[in-house]
Amino acid sequence: MPIDKVLKNFDEAVADISDGAVVALSCFGGPLHAPQNLIRAVARNGPKDLTVIAHAVGVAEGQIVFGWPLHVDHGIWIEREMVRKLIAGFPFLPTVETPPKREWKAGRLEVVNLPHGTLQVKLWAAGAGVGGVYVRTGVGTVVEEGKEKRLFDGEEYILEEPFKIDFSLVRAYKADRLGNLIYDGCQRATAVMVARAGKITIAEVDEIVEVGELNPEHIITPGIYVHRILEVPKEG
Repeated sequence: MPIDKVLKNFDEAVADISDGAVVALSCFGGPLHAPQNLIRAVARNGPKDLTVIAHAVGVAEGQIVFGWPLHVDHGIWIEREMVRKLIAGFPFLPTVETPPKREWKAGRLEVVNLPHGTLQVKLWAAGAGVGGVYVRTGVGTVVEEGKEKRLFDGEEYILEEPFKIDFSLVRAYKADRLGNLIYDGCQRATAVMVARAGKITIAEVDEIVEVGELNPEHIITPGIYVHRILEVPKEG
């Protein structure tokens, strides 16, 4: 792994995301939370049959949701028929037609809707290297179908196994050249778990600084989890 992980070209950074890859995204809460430049680069490269893991709803390019007209997420991959399966905590908006909803209704997209906490647990397990975690959420619902169940103190739990993720794409606030990351506000809600879970983690950040300039007390994702970093262009 190179010591200096800074790349300049977004298209080259995602060029090895190929057909059939499993890609996890940090995205929950608008344009400052989704790695929009990496998402657009993957869209330009155009791999097919992707499995996408995300907390947020997928929107169309330019679609105004929650007041953010420039929000870009995995919805543009679904629009371009690049995604075979979507695993998400919030795949659809109930009152707005979005690419995931349209493609799922048409039978062209497989959708797995998991509780947000369960999705976080499966991401955590992938990053921690454990075989699985027993959770109460989902007991007695369709979420438990096909999963091992055990009793602890008389209560039923289901075993949630870790995701197997090829690439994690995250947005963070600042990085040094070793890939140590710090976040801004709600970016931490999803990016922390996503960044640790992938075999290859690529981060786009507002600013890249030299090694030693970040306060160690502020580093949330250590650079050992991050393989490539890119600075967000001035235009966003």
